[in-house]
Amino acid sequence: MKNRVILLPFYMVLTLCLASVAIGQEMLKGGNMEDESAWKVSHLDSDDTTKYQFNYTEAGPSAGSGGCLYLWGDIVEDTNILFWQELILKAGVEYEISGAFVDLGNSIENFWCEILVSTEAPPDSPGVDYGGSVTVAFNTWDGTPPGIDGTFQDDYSKGPGPWYTAPDTLGAEVTVYFALNVGVWAGGTTRSFDVAVDELSFVVPEGTGVEVSPVVVNQFELYQNYPNPFNSLTQIQYSLTSEEKVRLKVYDMLGHVITTLVDQRQLAGNYSVQWDGRDDHGNGVSNGVYIYKLQAGSYAQTRKMILVK
Repeated sequence: MKNRVILLPFYMVLTLCLASVAIGQEMLKGGNMEDESAWKVSHLDSDDTTKYQFNYTEAGPSAGSGGCLYLWGDIVEDTNILFWQELILKAGVEYEISGAFVDLGNSIENFWCEILVSTEAPPDSPGVDYGGSVTVAFNTWDGTPPGIDGTFQDDYSKGPGPWYTAPDTLGAEVTVYFALNVGVWAGGTTRSFDVAVDELSFVVPEGTGVEVSPVVVNQFELYQNYPNPFNSLTQIQYSLTSEEKVRLKVYDMLGHVITTLVDQRQLAGNYSVQWDGRDDHGNGVSNGVYIYKLQAGSYAQTRKMILVK
């Protein structure tokens, strides 16, 4: 297994040794599942139709944050719904995939939740299956128990796991299709289900020597960390609309700097940083409420997070 710092959802990877931080550039749009506009939808070869809602906030995966994608229905035979979008990748570059999912009804026995990546475009009309050059990055079908609440990288049961490398000559641009496929099989017996998916991510690491097309971002934003409260590791995400000098710091409630997570110029895009509850000297900090502040050019925003060990 490769020895590396793993980046959860999003961005260009830089490891900051003192704080155990990694940064990367997110390729997906709308991976927080709060906005449907980036996604195309196909019901594939379903006998039954699944209902869905983006930005659902009443419940969701424990590893998620904010709104999620909620899916529900009454199934007699089977349902198979695909959410997908087109990406332009660089061949030969290894990308990291992650995301969270949960069976809210605590009753699903034959439930699959897959992340698929393919150089073949998915069908955009119902009645057909999705085959061809499809790589099943994660599949929860085999052995996933009812009530599962976890992440693809930790709880999937089939597939090569969280890494994908686009084919073709190194450095060449390759069009691929990233897809979330959610399905339930009932086999003639009526079954109700409700599941949720959140925080899908497809990250390109830094240090590959391959440039990535810039990401278009509409507004500066510092997002709420997740999980929150956390007991060992949490993720902080933010968005930049233009290239800026960026500082992201963690403070205690008295205003003392605990650690500096980012201090560098960054291009426009979506970013994510992990904090492991340690200060700049590598010492673990005590339980409590902490402030994290993003300063990017003239933009500044702060949020609170809670560490509970």
